[in-house]
Amino acid sequence: MPFNGDGCFAGIADNEEDFYLTIQRGVMYKMKLDTNAERLAFNRMDPISADSTNYMFINPMVMDENADIIYWAEGHKFWRNNDVTNSENFSIIISTNCTIDAITGMFVSVRIVM
Repeated sequence: MPFNGDGCFAGIADNEEDFYLTIQRGVMYKMKLDTNAERLAFNRMDPISADSTNYMFINPMVMDENADIIYWAEGHKFWRNNDVTNSENFSIIISTNCTIDAITGMFVSVRIVM
């Protein structure tokens, strides 16, 4: 196990060396693992300017299958990171005052253009 904590969501970068893992309380890490799943390097990746008190116990995260783009939920905000080299690249793409408690799930759809 490369890190302690209940596993939640995960994504693998196109280079197949960088792994994005979330644990309880909405914390996300970028990890570089060796072929034995031993941790070589890691850094925290959830948005630096997000309010972590709005994270859910199992906080939604999804990675686009077609590009190294991460989508992250924080309460009523929806974040996107177009350059996963560091957590400073997150920006809010949706912020709503809807009556739900929080964004609880998300997915990335594939659009095929011929």
